[in-house]
Amino acid sequence: IVDYITKKPTDTPTFSTQLGWREQGIVSAGMDVGGRFGNEQMFGYRFNAFEEKGETFNGGHVDRKVGALSLDARLSDALIWTFDGVFQSRDLR
Repeated sequence: IVDYITKKPTDTPTFSTQLGWREQGIVSAGMDVGGRFGNEQMFGYRFNAFEEKGETFNGGHVDRKVGALSLDARLSDALIWTFDGVFQSRDLR
């Protein structure tokens, strides 16, 4: 079972990146950016991306990409419109 829970927009601007190296040749990179904009900070966004690629110690191959986007609009004190989307591509051999 896979249960994706996307990160939600933040009230304060956020930005982070990461680089990684594991095993003998798998490189990974990720990014997380979010915040609010518009009249009275009405619109929020959060975008996450991650990629992992390389060769494993036993000759296997990894090529994985993941992206997630979360949007919201505070239409009133009691009504918020939201959108969440996830993309995943992987090639494991």
